[in-house]
Amino acid sequence: MGRYFPGGLPVDSLLLNDWTLDPSILTGILGLAVVYTVTARADERPSRWRLTAWTLGLASLVFALMSPLDALSDHTLLTAHMIQHLFLLLVIPTFLLIGAPDRLLTLLGDLARLRFCRWLCMPVGIFLFATVVLWVWHVPTFYEAALHDNLLHVFEHLGYLVTATLYWWPVLRPGNYPWPIAEPIQIFYLFGGALTSSMVGALITFSSAVLYPTYIHPTVFAGFRSALGMTVFDDQTIGGLLMWTAGAVWCFVAAMIVFGRWFGREADDNASSTIELDLPPKGVSS
Repeated sequence: MGRYFPGGLPVDSLLLNDWTLDPSILTGILGLAVVYTVTARADERPSRWRLTAWTLGLASLVFALMSPLDALSDHTLLTAHMIQHLFLLLVIPTFLLIGAPDRLLTLLGDLARLRFCRWLCMPVGIFLFATVVLWVWHVPTFYEAALHDNLLHVFEHLGYLVTATLYWWPVLRPGNYPWPIAEPIQIFYLFGGALTSSMVGALITFSSAVLYPTYIHPTVFAGFRSALGMTVFDDQTIGGLLMWTAGAVWCFVAAMIVFGRWFGREADDNASSTIELDLPPKGVSS
């Protein structure tokens, strides 16, 4: 037997029909599509893989901000809100950076070098700023304020997306980053990112009080949480665990990839040195 809300409507029917056609979000997605089209033409051979990654980034943006996930996250489940945040902090920036044309990153690099942007875009600056943005918006007072003020909520999501994209830039596209950092430093950088997100998740998970009052009495899809068999504390614990583990795992996987890249280059350098040492000096016959 399926679960039903009052009135006889099945749970999945209500959710599947609740899509948000927000003009600001649609405009932003269209703008990103135009930016890709214009800058990709400047690349000699635009990669199909990059186009796929950019498209997946835009599709993830639609899912995070326009699908029923948005309504659930704003009114019903902290778990849904944590999933939305993880998309904005991890999934979407990763796809967009992998898919970004070289020309686009070159232009962004020129902008990042400007005096008023440099302090934010350099590794230390962006790490600190991204950490502050993450922590501030999970403070209950600010979290609740964003839920009840649409403009503030847009500002929150934009802050996540911009700072996360800047944070991941030196790791995912180091060749296009204005201030490249060595792989060992990248690994510590990623460890720091994992630590900050894990701390936020742990504080939410182990809290003995309900941190976000909106989820005590949901006003939209009020029966959905009970249909899942979850209490408000179950929801808070699962949401905290998602933030705690997903961010840490994502950073750990990225660190392993960086380590593999570093190890491979060191092996290639050592092999080249060995070959050079084996060659006879110029002018000496073998």
